[in-house]
Amino acid sequence: YHYALKEFTAPTRFVKAYAIDGKTFRLKFNSQGAGEANLLIELGVRAHFIEYLSEKSEENHLVKILRRLLENAVVKNACLLNFDRIIEIELEKKEKYFLIIEMLSEGNLVLCDENHKIIDCLHSEDYSVRTIRKGRPYAPPPPNGMHPCELTPTALEGKKGRVIQLLSKAVNLSPFYLEEACAIAGVSPKQEASELTESEVKKIIK
Repeated sequence: YHYALKEFTAPTRFVKAYAIDGKTFRLKFNSQGAGEANLLIELGVRAHFIEYLSEKSEENHLVKILRRLLENAVVKNACLLNFDRIIEIELEKKEKYFLIIEMLSEGNLVLCDENHKIIDCLHSEDYSVRTIRKGRPYAPPPPNGMHPCELTPTALEGKKGRVIQLLSKAVNLSPFYLEEACAIAGVSPKQEASELTESEVKKIIK
C-alpha cells in the first residue's frame, strides 16, 4: 500500500467505505494525479488494490462511522506496524485519524483518534496482552522478532542450533520466507549455525 501511494500525486483523499460482506470491505480513494483507487480488504486473508468493485454495501455500523468521519480526509501516510500483518493508514480532515487493518487471525478494522484511542472497531476483542474495545487505547500485538533489515551477524555467529530455528526466534518473518532466504544464500536451513562461515552469515543477512 505504501508503494502504491507513491504513484499518487498529492493529495490523495478517502472517498467512501463499503461492506461487501461481514469480512470483506472496499475502501475507495481518489487522487488528482491517479484518479480512483480501490483497496479490497478480506480480513485475515488479503488486502490489495483492485480496479473495480460493486458499490453495493451491506449495513455495517463501522462503515457508517468511516463514511461520516473520514469522507474527503487526506491520506498522510500508510505503513506496516512492527513489520507485521497490520496496515495503518493515517488520515487528516479537521482532526487526525488512524484506520488500522489487522490481518491477524480472523482480522479486524479499528478506527482511532489522533492519540490512538479507539473510536470504534469491527470486533471487540480481549487478548492476554491487549484489548481492542471502544474507548481503549490501541496497541498492536508485541512483535515476535526484529525487522529483517535490523538483523545482524550476532543472531547467528557462534550460536548453537539450526539456522532456521535461530532465524525464526530473531526475525519477524514466517519460516517459509526464512527458508527461501537460506536457499538464495546457498545455505541449508537445517545447518548448524556454529558451522557457518562469515561469508555464509553475510549472505543470509543480505
